Amino acid sequence: MINNLSLLAEAPPAPTLTPPTLSVTEGQSVSLQCSAPVPCPSVPPALTWSSVPGPIEETLQQQQDGTFVKVSTLTFTAAPSHHDRDISCSAAYNRGSDSVPQVSAPLRPSVTYQPRNTAVSLRCSSDANPAAEQYRWYKADGGAQTLIGNSSVIDIKVSENVSHIFCEAQNELGIGRSVVTQLNEHSSARILPSSSCTGDSSQMSCVCEAEGNPSPQMHWRFSGISTNISITNEALNDMSVRSVITVKEPQWRDPVSLVCHSSNTRGSDTQTFTVPAFQRRGPPTNTRVTVSPSGPVAEHTDVTLTCSSEANPAVELYSWYKDDGGAHALIVNSSFAVLNIKASKDTTAFFCQSQNDLGTDVSAVTRLNVQYQPQSTTVSVTPRGPVDEHSNVTVTCSSEANPAVQHYRWYKADGGALSLIGNSAVLNFRASKDSSQIFCEALNDVGTDRSTVTQLLINYRPRNTRVTVRPQTSVREHSHVSLTCSSDASPAVQHYRWYKDDGGALTVIGNSAVLTMNASKDTTAVFCEAQNDLGTDNSTVTRLDVQYQPQSTTVSVTPRGPVDEHSNVTVTCSSEANPAVQHYRWYKADGGALSLIGNSAVLNFRASKDSSQIFCEALNDVGTDRSAVTQLLINYRPRNTRVTVQPQTSVREHSHVSLTCSSDASPAVQHYRWYKDDGGALTVIGNSAVLTMNASKDTTAVFCEAQNDLGTDNSTVTRLDVQYSPRNTTISRLSFGPVVENDDVTLTCSSDASPAARLYRWYKADAETDTHIRDSAVLTMKASKDTTQIFCEALNDLGTDRSAVTHLDVRYHPRNTRVTVSPSGPVLEHHIVTLECSSDANPVVQRYSWHHADGGTLIGNSALLKMNASKNIADIFCRAQNDLGTDDSSNIPLDVQCTYSFSV
Repeated sequence: MINNLSLLAEAPPAPTLTPPTLSVTEGQSVSLQCSAPVPCPSVPPALTWSSVPGPIEETLQQQQDGTFVKVSTLTFTAAPSHHDRDISCSAAYNRGSDSVPQVSAPLRPSVTYQPRNTAVSLRCSSDANPAAEQYRWYKADGGAQTLIGNSSVIDIKVSENVSHIFCEAQNELGIGRSVVTQLNEHSSARILPSSSCTGDSSQMSCVCEAEGNPSPQMHWRFSGISTNISITNEALNDMSVRSVITVKEPQWRDPVSLVCHSSNTRGSDTQTFTVPAFQRRGPPTNTRVTVSPSGPVAEHTDVTLTCSSEANPAVELYSWYKDDGGAHALIVNSSFAVLNIKASKDTTAFFCQSQNDLGTDVSAVTRLNVQYQPQSTTVSVTPRGPVDEHSNVTVTCSSEANPAVQHYRWYKADGGALSLIGNSAVLNFRASKDSSQIFCEALNDVGTDRSTVTQLLINYRPRNTRVTVRPQTSVREHSHVSLTCSSDASPAVQHYRWYKDDGGALTVIGNSAVLTMNASKDTTAVFCEAQNDLGTDNSTVTRLDVQYQPQSTTVSVTPRGPVDEHSNVTVTCSSEANPAVQHYRWYKADGGALSLIGNSAVLNFRASKDSSQIFCEALNDVGTDRSAVTQLLINYRPRNTRVTVQPQTSVREHSHVSLTCSSDASPAVQHYRWYKDDGGALTVIGNSAVLTMNASKDTTAVFCEAQNDLGTDNSTVTRLDVQYSPRNTTISRLSFGPVVENDDVTLTCSSDASPAARLYRWYKADAETDTHIRDSAVLTMKASKDTTQIFCEALNDLGTDRSAVTHLDVRYHPRNTRVTVSPSGPVLEHHIVTLECSSDANPVVQRYSWHHADGGTLIGNSALLKMNASKNIADIFCRAQNDLGTDDSSNIPLDVQCTYSFSV
């Protein structure tokens, strides 16, 4: 508990009005918001309004940065009386025993409204001799008369409570009266914008104000809102009426409309007030669950359950439960009334509980109609055991589904092919080897489901007897080959026999399902026989194709000896294979990289250094074979001449650098030359493969030349990256010339450096002290008279460099305006004193003026003012002015002493 809390701020922060200015039309609803920062949330400031034309609501709000602000909202309906009337919000902070003055935010609204309080100018004239000396005006109210004026002309507002008027003229001989004049013009009844409703669940009141001539009658229309109703009417003046309807403890669940009707003989006006619903405090009632979407929902789709309840105060906590056959399982406790779930056939019953401070209430159980496609589809077979082919079999399909299964389909599975064989839950058919694998499919409106494949046990003699060969039917000569005999049979095959067919002569060569033998070109055709208790079946004859990949692949070249580059060369690829070679491919070998250069047995091409190493590849269906790489002897001039630099290409200025020239050539390079390129002018600077030189920022580009008997080749120009610390650091501005204080100024720091400057620092030069401002290449700041000398510093890994100091000409209006008095100290009254006005300004002060404090009367126009000292001199101040503004001094601190003389 905090017993004493003090705010330590030197000055309380001022509140903020939103909006800061206000221009509205009569009758328009206005909401003004006053907000003040809260340094300590436990002791927020007190917010007060200087004028309160409507209800006020206060809140304490937390901002995104964690700080608090107190907000006071004033709501009212704009009226002519609010026009140009000061409205201000004041904030007072409690600082314990220390008294802090209030700080205020003022606002003066501008309200536009139709003409009113129209004034009438009346003149009283009389025939008199001597002329009338005095006039009087009277208001006649029944038998009473009230004096309202004492001149021949009187201005009077039509809206005032004046309906009958007359004047009286008087001279020294007597008095004469005019007839009574009726001023008020009849006008239609009109409901005023000041009409409104306020209240809560304890009492609600609606005020309806109307005006008209004659005075309007007021009536309220409503239906069955409450029995605790009272209506009062009062006359505000002869033409204005106020009617108030009050409802104690209003109780209605829906917004109610109250109609105010105002009428007189000239017309009528009606305004409808919509009053929000009110409800008596109590625990939640009528708790219920609504489901979206309503009706049946498909399993796994999104379902939204909403819990609603009638409660005052509002429901604070909703609890959702799952009802599983009487067992209740809590799903979630939440402040939200909505529960989003996935529909499931295993979870269909829900209810919710709503809770506020006064109690709880539980909804009825809501059951979801969750529809799902068929599931757990199964097949049952009668009879269960093995059956002979062509005997009768009954199969039944069953499935769980909502809605119930509407269609059944039966399929025969024959490998990957499916055949439809029935359309009912029960299927009767004759057993067949071709329909031993079946399954059923169940369908409803939501989807389908299939049973697993059911294998029927059917007895039949061997069929589809066949031979499979591993590896395949085409095998390598001398390799092992495995032949497998397989057959469809039930019961399973009991005996296998293998036969070799030599032109019709059959020889038994094996008695097992698998026969292993060596492949040979002379291998004869074979077949197998399968047998069970019901019969036998033979496979077709299988012939083995013994194949081998290309072998002994070679390359021949024409002509054989060395050839010059670009001359014609013919190469031929040959190979032995079965089946015969189907494709030839020629490759160029360039180190580890291979390039395809041809697709025929014979290849004609021009000799090239890039194709001096070639080989061929022969392919058939069994495999491939490559020839050895053939080296063609080709003479060519230097190429790919290049320069390498050590150490690397980035070097420090003045350090040693070594450049090496290398080139591809046949025969080898015989001479190297180095050239310096000065903008097209070439100078020989070396005659060896390696050139050593000193790196310099001004080093020109270099390249090398390689030469053999067939020609020369130059490298590309190599430019050394010479690194050095920043130099020539300068500051540039987007605009030049003077700049006004508080305007944005953008300065850019640039420097010649390699590598480029990685950091720029800005400094303010203040006498002998340099103050760091910011790190960036571009500096944007507010111009200030205290920051006029700036320089920047550029840094890279090799060093730093500073720019010259840049002087900013910052212009500002006069400030620190002050008056010095000569002589200083006490002066005698009526003695001459010299007042001098001085001020800090740029541009310099152009005009000085002296003024009286009471009204600002001008008394001088120069920096110096001479005058007689008096006790009133302290009420004088001076004003300094330049192109940007003015500044006033404080009152003059002068001690004027008076002398008194006494006579006896």
